[in-house]
Amino acid sequence: MFSAMSRPAVLQFALRLCRKILLPLFIIGVAGVLVGAVAFHDALYNRFVHFPRLARAWAALGAQREAVTLDDGWTEFRGICHSHSELSHDSEVPFPEVLAAAKEARLEFLLMSDHCTDGVADFSLQWRGLHDGILF
Repeated sequence: MFSAMSRPAVLQFALRLCRKILLPLFIIGVAGVLVGAVAFHDALYNRFVHFPRLARAWAALGAQREAVTLDDGWTEFRGICHSHSELSHDSEVPFPEVLAAAKEARLEFLLMSDHCTDGVADFSLQWRGLHDGILF
């Protein structure tokens, strides 16, 4: 096809190709990027600006932390005093996932405070006692 065409004809063909196909594709791509940037402005700002700042601030605070050793006869426990599970209408987390999250956070106890179901507070459905070293 190109062998029979002269050099100016090939250039004209290439220019027409660029104008009719590549330029509109480029414009659509740029417009898509701009629309995406506007639509996801908050998410992009959080991902690339806000969250890195928070991470640096938390790291700076962590570097300032000093271990406190008290010998006053009291024992300190780490836990949560109000938590919900899949038994509540406002949570979908099953007890094994609650346990996994508590272990990851190095908790020693959890006080579950699930809401009533159908107007009845049936706390027998909740976990009680030690589960994998965490008191429920």
